[in-house]
Amino acid sequence: MAQRRRRWIVAVLLVSLVATAWTVRPYRVIGSSMEPHYRDGQLVWTVPIWSEPLRGEVLIFEAPDGSGRSMKRVAGLPGEVPQNNFQSLQPDPAKPPIETHATEWVYDEQGRLALPAGHFFLLGDHLADSIDSRDFGSVRSEALLRRVLGGRRSVPDRR
Repeated sequence: MAQRRRRWIVAVLLVSLVATAWTVRPYRVIGSSMEPHYRDGQLVWTVPIWSEPLRGEVLIFEAPDGSGRSMKRVAGLPGEVPQNNFQSLQPDPAKPPIETHATEWVYDEQGRLALPAGHFFLLGDHLADSIDSRDFGSVRSEALLRRVLGGRRSVPDRR
């Protein structure tokens, strides 16, 4: 009886190990667009996307401009309308400021143009050094590949 129990435990552990190896995969951060939260060369762990992403989650996706896989944070959800807040960043006081914008997302009650169903607006954390949805537009849900574990940052939900 004890030997049967050990075999069962070993079988369960092996199945768990194989399932984990299939679902949890590493991804190496390339570039500085996600700084300060993720640094160039850092290794992060990812899982498949089984449910609709939430605002603030970090995703791995195929960029719509054909440049390959990228890593950005969800800023806008399907059905939302953007509101731009322009700000000036000045990383180096000796150089002129960089004009950029942060985008807040709100639901439109007046029927204005919103993100279509199944489309997400993705932004890098370091706006001044990020090629993201501001450049290539919204990202279709079919292009979303993986979710970064521990990639959820507290972002207010403006519903």
